[in-house]
Amino acid sequence: MFYSLRQPHSIIPPNARHMVFTILNCIMAGIHFYHHMQLQRSMCGFICTLFTAWKISNAEHRNFISIFQAFSTFYAPGFLPKKRKLLPKTHTILRTLPDPASPHGLPVLLSMATALVFHDTLSFDNAKSKYYELDRWNFKSIWHMVAKKGRIVMDEENQVGCDHETTLRQYCDLVNEDLGDYDDRWSCAGLAEVMFFVGRAIVYLSMRWQEDRDRPDTDDEGDDAAKKEPVKPTLEELEQLKWLEPEEVYARVRSDLSCAFGIVEDAVGALLCDLQDIRSITDTKIFPEVTWMADSERSSPRPPSLWDAFYQANDEPEDSATDAPDPGDEADVEDSDVEGTRDGEGKKRRSGRKQSRST
Repeated sequence: MFYSLRQPHSIIPPNARHMVFTILNCIMAGIHFYHHMQLQRSMCGFICTLFTAWKISNAEHRNFISIFQAFSTFYAPGFLPKKRKLLPKTHTILRTLPDPASPHGLPVLLSMATALVFHDTLSFDNAKSKYYELDRWNFKSIWHMVAKKGRIVMDEENQVGCDHETTLRQYCDLVNEDLGDYDDRWSCAGLAEVMFFVGRAIVYLSMRWQEDRDRPDTDDEGDDAAKKEPVKPTLEELEQLKWLEPEEVYARVRSDLSCAFGIVEDAVGALLCDLQDIRSITDTKIFPEVTWMADSERSSPRPPSLWDAFYQANDEPEDSATDAPDPGDEADVEDSDVEGTRDGEGKKRRSGRKQSRST
């Protein structure tokens, strides 16, 4: 489907093919659309664009990932009761707050998680923004609160063979480790399974990109094609070609998932499946169909383990606008008193025990 801006005030949805009238025939695809109702579609467009460089696109926006990550810091005060009370009812945070039970809320949260979990996978220069740790910490705080109200259930799977829990238990049995209860330490209230789904989809896209790149160009016919000299890629283009190789993408996905969920890379490899198995997946969507299972009295022996290895009780970023609960602390998130945003300095006022957050 193609879009044409013939009507005044028309808005093209993100990642939509649209007509552009120039002296040459072309098709454009763009994703510069930062709206809370369309974040997941924008994220899908950005990921796809990384592996379709042969298309004319205006999607190479270097600040894209950082802007997506910033939504975590923007929305964090709306999830903490103590901070939420300070916001007027008409505040933009409250009017657009991504409620996981709403049709658009859960996709927004999953898009924010994807930008943070797969930062290295999706960033060519691998440079983290000044506020990356702050955004990561705030999403961790958000998800601790969200996990108290329910969990994600995936309605489909792109993994070959067993499901997430079964595969993890099989790996633990293989290395003689006790998995224990399959609680939020491992599932992060269903977020872990979704991020592994996304990781496989990204690796699959890199394989398709390689196949398309290696396919002979049949657009030109006759002697004209033979007369054309191949264009030599620049040094930066050669580096990007290597960066997009399936083996490179697979290694970065493994590393990112290992860091985010506190699982050793060998176990992550078992959960992801190997490259050959990923090549044969049939469900190639980037995000799965999911359902939010609400449970107001839900509890888990251990909280979600997002990036626990990076934090200790007093080690959150100085600019942190929120304070995620420590697994060893009895105090709840809303009882914390931390101030700060991307635009100002924050200071933690509640002391905690100096202990590792990793489980």
